[in-house]
Amino acid sequence: MTRRANSAPLVTVVLPSRDRPVEVRRAARTVIAQTFTDWELIIVDDGSDPAADVIGLEAMDPRILVLRNETSQGVSEARNRGILEARGRWLAFLDDDDVWHPRKLAAQLAGAEELGATFVYTSSAVVEVGLASARVERALVDGEFHRRMANGNLVRAPSCVLVDTGAVRSVGGFDPQLSVTADWDLWLRLRDQVTAAAVDEPLTGVIEHPGSMQLVLAEKIGDELLYLRGRHGPVCRERGWVFGSHDLERWRAQKRWAAKPTPARAMMYAWWVVRCYGIRGTVRKLNDHREWRAATAPDWLREQLETPALQPAVTAAPTTADVA
Repeated sequence: MTRRANSAPLVTVVLPSRDRPVEVRRAARTVIAQTFTDWELIIVDDGSDPAADVIGLEAMDPRILVLRNETSQGVSEARNRGILEARGRWLAFLDDDDVWHPRKLAAQLAGAEELGATFVYTSSAVVEVGLASARVERALVDGEFHRRMANGNLVRAPSCVLVDTGAVRSVGGFDPQLSVTADWDLWLRLRDQVTAAAVDEPLTGVIEHPGSMQLVLAEKIGDELLYLRGRHGPVCRERGWVFGSHDLERWRAQKRWAAKPTPARAMMYAWWVVRCYGIRGTVRKLNDHREWRAATAPDWLREQLETPALQPAVTAAPTTADVA
């Protein structure tokens, strides 16, 4: 497919997808709905079977370009193909099962300008499919951000991130050998290339469901963590940082249990929870979990999930950038 817009946009959104025709349209609609309009959206169909409706996706908006891998190359290669084609000064990543608040890009660009940042991530509203509740995971950047990032991934999902395109290209993009932890690996490799900032407002909707990559590939997490320890462990030690933490092992145990809920995996998950938080902390976490189950998801997120996603959207032609 050929690109339809002549001038380079400020932001390129990279959206990899495979075998999720409904979800990828829903995700694309949340890009089209952005109040900031100077963007292009590159959708990389990573070998969907049958092939995604390429014409239908590009018909949603003239700023959309669809690329197709005839056979699946994996999520990292799919993202890298989008990065290679990107013309924007900024890159934003969006997973096909996630959604954005309409002000997401505008808020990140405003934060980048105000703070001189080249890596900006948002807080997220995390919702499980079938539930009306959502928990908020806060974005936080301080003087210890890169050290704390070595302990574990502070960014809930790639969909939360806006980052300088040149910085990502300078470190080679996503590592094709990784899938579940590929985003954390990239953020770690960017540590000397970017200045980080956070948007505290939860403007990214992260959707958890049985087909999530973290669950489908849960058994690969251990191997990927060993790979990352070999890559980043020596660098962290040189800087006096600790690579990995008990909470990282708790996260791994939780994903393995959620993917295959056996008694042995439940016990291992419980052991790591207590190891991380102690008895009192575990009780607090249980209370937090109950409160989350009772909390109502934000209106904008419920509307995104309830809006039909199959029909192409009719939109006005793109206008000049407006980050107000």
